[in-house]
Amino acid sequence: MIFVAGIVLLVLLAVLFVAVPLWRQERRAGAALAGVFMAGIAMGLYLLIGRADLGLSPPRALDENQPQDVIAMVETLAERLDESPEDPEGWTMLGRAYVLMGRYQEAVNAFREALNRTPGEDADLLASYAEARALSDPTTLEGEAGALFERVLELDPENPRGLWYGGLAAQSRGDDTVALERWRKLLASELPAEFRQVVEGRVASIDPSHVDALVSVRVDIAPELAGAIPPGGVLFVFLRAEDDPGQGPPLAARRVSFFEFPETLPLTRDDLLRGDRLPEGTFTVTARLSADGEPARGAGDLEGSVKWDPRSASNVELSLDTRHRE
Repeated sequence: MIFVAGIVLLVLLAVLFVAVPLWRQERRAGAALAGVFMAGIAMGLYLLIGRADLGLSPPRALDENQPQDVIAMVETLAERLDESPEDPEGWTMLGRAYVLMGRYQEAVNAFREALNRTPGEDADLLASYAEARALSDPTTLEGEAGALFERVLELDPENPRGLWYGGLAAQSRGDDTVALERWRKLLASELPAEFRQVVEGRVASIDPSHVDALVSVRVDIAPELAGAIPPGGVLFVFLRAEDDPGQGPPLAARRVSFFEFPETLPLTRDDLLRGDRLPEGTFTVTARLSADGEPARGAGDLEGSVKWDPRSASNVELSLDTRHRE
């Protein structure tokens, strides 16, 4: 069962790593808006969307520290659409802007307007609407939004957002087979590196054998440290030879900015830092939740380790049970 907090995180991940790159591949919506003034608004919103995929944090609502002119452009676009509503491209752009601003219910309304004014069924537009529904109310991924993503996949079986969210919906109803099928198909496409790691982790959490991993690492947090998770922390997993004193680089490492405990992280050949294969022998697997985002141990970091013998196991479990004071 996917808990609401986990759904929120995974939905925001997809907005950042799946939706925004797809939006940028589409024709700029400003071309569909009439007049130089409306085209100027469109360019401002395009720049807003374009900036969203430069960072590694989920989109957050615009606040007093962010450009008020951007907010003004969005509001002006909304006013123009109220006056001249027969513009599905304009409603689509407004919905995207609202998503990036964290105004999810307004995004739902905007995408609904676009759908009502678009002939036939557009898989990408329907995915945007379903995505906004899931952001507005994460529990709908197990209901209305989940059903909408099923329709997206009927229209376009390769739709990335349909595959991602459709997998989440399938897993939430206990259908791991369908979830695996969809996520493996998603992994066969081009994905941003960090989102690929997230998808691999979801696959490995169901069946580690479906990921070509050197070792799959299931990381949980000790109950007594659950309240000590550093805000904005970054999770690292390191693999070293058992007799390695830890002075040099590890044999393999993976870094993830988005996670929920328990988190399954497969270490693959892409994560090797030395050579193209592991040496023989036994190893130490260490997970570190870094408070400052740096791989080196620091104050406030949470850490745990476990021994791994590849001759007897292909996956390990460990708990973050140590908190570093300095």
